Amino acid sequence: MGSSLKSNAVRDLLKSEHPDFLLLQETKITDQDFQNNVKRSRSYEGIGLSAVGASGGIGTIWDKSKWKLKDSRQNKWWLRTDMQNISKIEEYTIYNVYAPPPLQR
Repeated sequence: MGSSLKSNAVRDLLKSEHPDFLLLQETKITDQDFQNNVKRSRSYEGIGLSAVGASGGIGTIWDKSKWKLKDSRQNKWWLRTDMQNISKIEEYTIYNVYAPPPLQR
């Protein structure tokens, strides 16, 4: 999402597929820029974890007509969102994980 080409591709995907959730890795932008990009869609909300330099960054996007964010937590490797389905009152926890593999010795 660090380029307009990638941001447009994500917006096109949201418009054509209408997913309840979309989890992204390697956003390569700050969490604020991620949220600003998501707000342009008007039908979705999202939360992101900032990239470090020009690499990394993760984001979770959801359909705001179907889901409500109850809580979120994050560290440098994962982003957790606790979501509530608006019509069914069911709650789910979604983890978006982007971590390096363990070192081989």
